[in-house]
Amino acid sequence: MTETLEARVQKLEDINEIIKLQSIYASYLDRGYAGRVMHSRKAAEFYVEDGTWEFEAAGMIARGHDQIAGILDEACKMGDFYMHAFMTPVINVSGNTAYVEWLMLVGHVVNDKVVLTYGNENIDYVKTEKGWRIKRNRFSLGKVLTT
Repeated sequence: MTETLEARVQKLEDINEIIKLQSIYASYLDRGYAGRVMHSRKAAEFYVEDGTWEFEAAGMIARGHDQIAGILDEACKMGDFYMHAFMTPVINVSGNTAYVEWLMLVGHVVNDKVVLTYGNENIDYVKTEKGWRIKRNRFSLGKVLTT
């Protein structure tokens, strides 16, 4: 059955809200340029109460706002400059849930060395009373390049 125009418009609005959420989330993890400081607590609030952030290859898994804020601080503690970019999303929305595969690039500086981290974040989202929120975030490392 073909989706109604209303359903198609709603899906496009949902996609735009997810992209906006992810863009703001990334900006909360940035620091060290243009007056930016990291806001891990604000970033963690984009997760549902029992949401998870996972980087299993590094043994890093967090559940809930407090643990997620703490692990984000831990993951970004090595340097004083971080710039996160989430790109080329493959977005699948189905009612009040969505799954997105993001390509992620993080530029950072550690001990005066430029480090570029490439990877994927596969994220499950759920639509709540507060809008779209992250239910599960799985990071997979692709490559780390340094100068």
